[in-house]
Amino acid sequence: MPKIVLDTNILLRAIARRSGPSGRLWARRHEFTLCSSNDTIAEFFAVAARASVRAKVAALTDATVEEMVAELQGGLCVDSVPEVKACRDPHDDKFIACALAAGAQYVVAEDKDLLELDGYEGLRCVSPAEFAQLLEGEDSHV
Repeated sequence: MPKIVLDTNILLRAIARRSGPSGRLWARRHEFTLCSSNDTIAEFFAVAARASVRAKVAALTDATVEEMVAELQGGLCVDSVPEVKACRDPHDDKFIACALAAGAQYVVAEDKDLLELDGYEGLRCVSPAEFAQLLEGEDSHV
């Protein structure tokens, strides 16, 4: 089962639009291991708490945030992560660090700063649609 790290925006989009690529990917979370760290969860909490974000996403409630965090913590939550300085945006380094610490194969994002790191330290950095295609390919090999 592949291990993946989801960028904060993917989590928010999964809540905002369950029928979109991120929402459909979240619905398939039993097909992969969700990996997170204290830093990635803290960022999700902080962004999800912003009034401007809540105003845009009606489905974003304290309950949906808590449910999503519980799912993330129920996966592989790493405590210790390496220091990484790979992203053009240093705020995104936490997702690469989490993936490396967890032994994840994928970082799923729509953030260009993360997607351009595809191949860094053997990690695949892919969009939700691309990861869904990769999952389909794995299903055909089973």
